[in-house]
Amino acid sequence: MIRENYFVDNVTALQDVHSLLTFDERITFILFELILSEHKVYAWSDHKSFIICQPNDIMPIWAWFADDIDENAVECVADIIAARILQDSNIQLNACSQKSREILELACEKSGVDIEKIMDLNAYACKNLIEPEYIGEAGVPTKADRNAMTELITEFVEDAEHQIIPLEEAEGFAESMINCEQLSLWKVDGEVCAMAMIAQNINRVARINSVVTFRQKRDKGYAKMLVADICRRLLDDGVTPMLYADAQNKSSNSVYQNIGFVKTGEVTQYKFRRKPI
Repeated sequence: MIRENYFVDNVTALQDVHSLLTFDERITFILFELILSEHKVYAWSDHKSFIICQPNDIMPIWAWFADDIDENAVECVADIIAARILQDSNIQLNACSQKSREILELACEKSGVDIEKIMDLNAYACKNLIEPEYIGEAGVPTKADRNAMTELITEFVEDAEHQIIPLEEAEGFAESMINCEQLSLWKVDGEVCAMAMIAQNINRVARINSVVTFRQKRDKGYAKMLVADICRRLLDDGVTPMLYADAQNKSSNSVYQNIGFVKTGEVTQYKFRRKPI
């Protein structure tokens, strides 16, 4: 089938990411770097107008399309995505909404599903940090911070994903983060106020996520201080910090812009559902 003609190994796909995408696009699609660092992935590319990859049968698809993608490539990409939907209609897909609508509608037609937007994300990079006034300090979590991390990850999942994380899962996260230098806590007078972590650091770009402040401590700038502190350390090491922000959350977008984050692109998260019989 046509989709098999464009199936590539992860090394080839990563080479295409580096040769076809601009620097800002590579930041916007930073998950390509993470997914393609694995040995066994699904990846397709025509080496000029599209790159599609998926870590496995159930994880989200990431798809990049060139501005000048032609009709033949659109048809091919729709076939590839339709095949993945037929494999599992519960999969999610991330792509630039301005380029993807026609392709995804065709893929849905081919696979007999409907498409639904989950959310729009703004991708940001901080190349020149604007440091805020700091109150408190960042630190690596210790055993004494276990309960605070459990509560923070619970609030983060509720706010960002609108889901309830099981207590044992939240506690497991907290336990795994003890003494982890990738996660930072912001403390004021020894009390935990906010949390953020570096989820990915590949090829001199680091993705920051899980940014959350205790609800009762919000609107005091603690998350901004923490993210700025992380950015300062990354930039000092020659690494560009990046993160995603919900496009509908004007407050968080403003916070990141105020400390020097500049928008590099947009990504829309989609999900699919079977059409009613």
